[in-house]
Amino acid sequence: MTPSTVCFGATGDSFGTFTTPTSGDVITFKLIYQSGYVECAGGYQSLWRCNHPVVPAGYRMGTYITDSQKNRLLPEDESLNDPLASDCLYLYYNLPGHTPDSTELMFDNFSTPLSASAGQQFQIWFVEDLTNCREGNNAGQTCAEVYGLFV
Repeated sequence: MTPSTVCFGATGDSFGTFTTPTSGDVITFKLIYQSGYVECAGGYQSLWRCNHPVVPAGYRMGTYITDSQKNRLLPEDESLNDPLASDCLYLYYNLPGHTPDSTELMFDNFSTPLSASAGQQFQIWFVEDLTNCREGNNAGQTCAEVYGLFV
């Protein structure tokens, strides 16, 4: 997939949108940092997450890939601290091999490849913005190149 630069924010439904250039089965997406940051809790800046002490340690990654209907695709539920929790603090996740300020964010592969059609829209979200949870004191915007790995 040819990369496209996409920016997403931390509040106000400021997701970033990208589309697949071709049809095929996608096994993962990768984001390469370009600029900016997201900020949570009035001062905790990062490329992909919230590092506020109230967020469970080890589960601070907060960038999601969804379909155009806001259904979470990546990371998959097994990466989440507690996928059934009602508080967004438990929807942060751990991504082995990555830190919250890594310049590349490569999600684990889908358990089953995702069938995508040419021009299909996907979205990048910060978790608190996606869930409309605790976003009142958030700010900022991260921009990244988006790549998809097709099989």
